[in-house]
Amino acid sequence: FFLEDWVTRFQPDLILCLSIALIFYTNYLLFYSFVIPAFFAGIWLYPEEFPVKRTLIIILATFIIVTPGLFLFLIQEQSQVINLIVTPKIIENYFVDLFQFMVPLPLALYLLYRWRRVFWTRAGIPTEPGEKFVLFLTVIITGNILLLSLAPQCEYRYLVHLYPLATVILGWIILKTWRSYKVAGV
Repeated sequence: FFLEDWVTRFQPDLILCLSIALIFYTNYLLFYSFVIPAFFAGIWLYPEEFPVKRTLIIILATFIIVTPGLFLFLIQEQSQVINLIVTPKIIENYFVDLFQFMVPLPLALYLLYRWRRVFWTRAGIPTEPGEKFVLFLTVIITGNILLLSLAPQCEYRYLVHLYPLATVILGWIILKTWRSYKVAGV
């Protein structure tokens, strides 16, 4: 629903807001690790899609829906379990899992090479909509892993929600490869 016309239509707004809130009530750790990178990646890559008034309405509505859960889940008491000493090891474990099970390391290195200028200059942001969306998903996955690494437990189940995003990324790579070299695409 992010790609829908939620800027001018009400239904995508409502579904986007409810979807974000459902992520919170499903697993609040994944809510923070997913929504924060998605929000910042969206502002960075799709600034024209984030009019201030409409964005603030969705943020406020989502906050109203999730507020009871903040007290119900006692999140403020659990925020003290962050252990920065184990964070580098957790980051390593999550990226190993990502490259082993979701996006093979050679393909990740290819994307990193392809977008090497993107992170230093906005001039490198892809103009082709498909590639721009794949970059958006890649930033979300990376942000997820970095935020998840702040939690003291490192479990593969915290990465499972990234499979659909990785599938879209791999599908885009396969399609690009197929168009230029069919044997490699197969």
